[in-house]
Amino acid sequence: MPMNPDNQVNYKLTLNLKELKEIANLTKELKRILESD
Repeated sequence: MPMNPDNQVNYKLTLNLKELKEIANLTKELKRILESD
């Protein structure tokens, strides 16, 4: 049983936000590469 479940939820949300930012950056790079052709 975790001491503070709220912290675990916040941690997961933070990870998800980081992943979303990375995905957004990858999408921007892909668009830039595709448009440069």
